[in-house]
Parts: sequence; C-alpha cells; structure tokens
Amino acid sequence: ESVTRDLALAEQYLREAVKLSPDYPENHILLAETLIAQENVPESASALKNAKDLTPHWKRDASYDSWKSSMIALEKKVRRASK
Repeated sequence: ESVTRDLALAEQYLREAVKLSPDYPENHILLAETLIAQENVPESASALKNAKDLTPHWKRDASYDSWKSSMIALEKKVRRASK
C-alpha cells in the first residue's frame, strides 16, 4: 500500500473533533474506526456507543443511512475483537 496511515495522528485529530463538536455522530464513528484499527477495543466500543446514542437525533441528515451502516459494521468488528 503506497499510502501510509498514521493512526495515532488520526486519533489525535478525531479526539479534537469530538471536543469541538461532541454532538456530531460522524466524529464518534470515525474515532471508533480509528481505535478499532489500533486494537483499542474498549475505547472503540465507547466511541461507538456515543455515536449510537447521538445518531437518532440526526435522522434528517443526508449521512444518516451511511452512519447506520458504518455502525453495524463497527459493531461486528468490536464483537470479533472482544472474543
């Protein structure tokens, strides 16, 4: 893969995004994805829970269906990693 992923830096930026906009589900979803990629299952599960709690308030957002799909995929990853 020609693209290098700096997951630690991504995590840092996403944590800042969560601080700046804590009610926006996508910030939590992306943070959960980054954390699971780093095998940080407990924090990924926590970020995913936050996203799931926030998402119903955004039903009219154009990204709502995409967020729901992302959360389903993340739940599966978290479950597999928890075993």
